[in-house]
Amino acid sequence: MALNLVKNAAEALPQGGHIQINTFVERDRVILKVHDRGVGISKADLSKVFEPFWSTKGFDIGAGMGLAVSHGIISRHGGEISVESVEGQGSTFTVKLPHAQGPSAESAPASEARQIVPLSILIIDDTPEVLEVLQGFLTMIGHRVFTAGSGAEGLRIFAEHHIDLTLCDLIMPDMNGWEVGKIKKRNCRDKGILRTPFVLLTGWSGQGIPQENLVASAVDGVIEKPVDVNGLAESINRVAASAKNQGI
Repeated sequence: MALNLVKNAAEALPQGGHIQINTFVERDRVILKVHDRGVGISKADLSKVFEPFWSTKGFDIGAGMGLAVSHGIISRHGGEISVESVEGQGSTFTVKLPHAQGPSAESAPASEARQIVPLSILIIDDTPEVLEVLQGFLTMIGHRVFTAGSGAEGLRIFAEHHIDLTLCDLIMPDMNGWEVGKIKKRNCRDKGILRTPFVLLTGWSGQGIPQENLVASAVDGVIEKPVDVNGLAESINRVAASAKNQGI
């Protein structure tokens, strides 16, 4: 999270400069401030900086997910993040996190319910920035993550490693998500191995996805793009638990 904020500040200083980082305690909160005197953010864009896949830098430079991931991590830990910026004068990001406290006997069941079950997850997507951000987020919350930039590479990794769950982009140049799902399903059947959950990442879900395609490709879930990182962990847990209950 802190690394994302420092990286963001560095990108706001194309001609170089200084980044100021301060930490201190304020009542029951730990405060982190990251300040730069860089290009700043316009008033029109200030409300969008934490939105997934939003960026002023263009998609070729970054996927616009660094601040969204930071926001998700901070929220999951009961904190908050805010930004103050003046275009041409720089920006200050402020993170407020609660003091760490030992779990009480009363809170133990709720804490257990929120725990992440570590999985070996394979992500298949032809956009390197998406792979990098999703891998970083899922690794940070406790999963082991493999990445593949194509369907063929993803199928090879699946054959060589134990994979508990696969996240696969729908639209890719070499083979699309439907094809990857079909081959994965066939390979598991031919080898007599357990079929693990297969989840599609797609921006088409709002337009309706044919049920016959979901069945043919053995799709266990669909996550809409742009990915809401705040709900990604919950979606993965839900799909994995459902698959376990069904004996997949």
